[in-house]
Amino acid sequence: MARSFSLFFVAAALIGLTSPSPAPAQVKRASEAKAPSHAAWGKCVEEFARALSKGDLSVADRLVVPRATVRRFDGAGNDEVWTVFERTMNATLVGGHAYVHPPRAMAGDLAADFKKVSGVPDAAKARFLMDDDADLRRANATAVSWLETQIDAKTGMLVGAIVMWTPANESVFVLVRGEEGPGGAVKIRTILYGVPVESRQ
Repeated sequence: MARSFSLFFVAAALIGLTSPSPAPAQVKRASEAKAPSHAAWGKCVEEFARALSKGDLSVADRLVVPRATVRRFDGAGNDEVWTVFERTMNATLVGGHAYVHPPRAMAGDLAADFKKVSGVPDAAKARFLMDDDADLRRANATAVSWLETQIDAKTGMLVGAIVMWTPANESVFVLVRGEEGPGGAVKIRTILYGVPVESRQ
């Protein structure tokens, strides 16, 4: 089971795919956040994650740029932002994290989220948990490659990962990439969402 998280990211990158009330998950801001734009990005991802968990589409205009790129892992065309909210309707927020690319510990952060969240079956959690440091290092490195493949992340870019657990017992990933606008305002430019192929197995 320790290798499954690494294999999850490897499969997604190689394929090239463009109950009881749960306890609220913590949404962590970028640990690298030093510049004002980095701090603003952490707040943006946090607000977007919480809006998804509440189904609050009203925040989209404030957090997402007009004509943002929005697509599913298994889709080629561009979607509207509301489709992301529809896909995560009534879902539990497992966790959300903002980073300056490359993230140092994205896989580890998500594994910790799954370990702590309630309302997710143990069998589902097991796919994301790791038992040793070697697996964790490999998973973190592969997560960096996954972001580069999926949302064209490059060094210094603002990126983020949000995971939701749906009533259909699926882990829906929402990968985001941000950009800084005038006056240091930061918004989401790219959204990639859905269930990556490997997690359907």
